[in-house]
Amino acid sequence: MEDRRQPPPSSPLGYIARLPAQILLDRLPVPIVAIHDGAVVYANRAFKEMLGCPADSLSGAAADLIHADTSAEMPAAVVLQEQAGQLVGLCHADGSIVKVIVSKPLLVRADDPVLLIGVQDVTQHLWEKGC
Repeated sequence: MEDRRQPPPSSPLGYIARLPAQILLDRLPVPIVAIHDGAVVYANRAFKEMLGCPADSLSGAAADLIHADTSAEMPAAVVLQEQAGQLVGLCHADGSIVKVIVSKPLLVRADDPVLLIGVQDVTQHLWEKGC
């Protein structure tokens, strides 16, 4: 039987360069979501857990993620892009609101077809501060 594996990389950076991006995104403890044409096309485990969704779910309209007070009748991708660095309310599966700080888009070219962002859950911090 022939071994089809590639030879080991010559450096640790070479090892990282070979890893598929989705494997890395799946393993990150930072909640990450990707939106395309108004639909959630990817959410990592951390994002799903933050919103109380089963590990094998979370798809559909991105607008369903954003709390109505935040959306201001704009498409979800626009809200998330324009709110980078600011507080956004996301809808938890139990009906509560999860307050997050939205990252700048992780894909930065103007022609990237997918909005890929990370979020930081600050709900607990806000509760502790009485906000």
